[in-house]
Amino acid sequence: MFEPGYYKTNYRAVRLREMIRWHGWGRGIRAWLRNRFKSMSRSGRWMPGLWAENECKPDELSPNFWQATKPHRADFEKLGFAQCHLSKSAKKSDKITDPSVLDSGGIFYLDPTRCFFGQLIYSQHYIPATDKVFNHLVLAFTAVLEGRSFSCTNNRMTFDSATGGEVIRLKSYDVTQIYDRFREELRRRRDTPQPFADLDALRQWFDARQMKNFEDHVRRGLFV
Repeated sequence: MFEPGYYKTNYRAVRLREMIRWHGWGRGIRAWLRNRFKSMSRSGRWMPGLWAENECKPDELSPNFWQATKPHRADFEKLGFAQCHLSKSAKKSDKITDPSVLDSGGIFYLDPTRCFFGQLIYSQHYIPATDKVFNHLVLAFTAVLEGRSFSCTNNRMTFDSATGGEVIRLKSYDVTQIYDRFREELRRRRDTPQPFADLDALRQWFDARQMKNFEDHVRRGLFV
């Protein structure tokens, strides 16, 4: 097991398929080639980012977070999802050293059956090369099936997962559209989504997934 701590990103370990997922074929190949000569990131962040480490109170999330996520929060509630966790990865100054991350926050949700896990993640970044600030919003729905997970999300900016499972990625910021696709795809599968017995069961599943991905990324030299 690798120790929790500050880790930097080794861009030379980023895989070609990860770059293509982020940027598409043409830009992805060019980005991957540039990464062959790119140095380690100058700053790092605390990993693996477990549930309790990032848990926060409503007043610890910024006004920008609440404003940017307002319509999406309303959509989750209309679908019957209830908030079960607030997260802020940069809530403690001793947990992040990346000056490009200006703000972050997230809300985790569960549906009434406790079978569907929803995520609404917000981050704000400063890009020195362009002198611009941009907001990034991730929407995701996940169900645990027999021996694997299934997700629908709009997030393409991810590294390969060590936990397996199937992910469908959509170009959309519409909560309802992503959820409808999620339910449609689930109906095509024979497996019955497994409910989380309680919040502690969800927390344990989430942390186990975080740890497995963290250890895999350190092992392959992506996080140093």
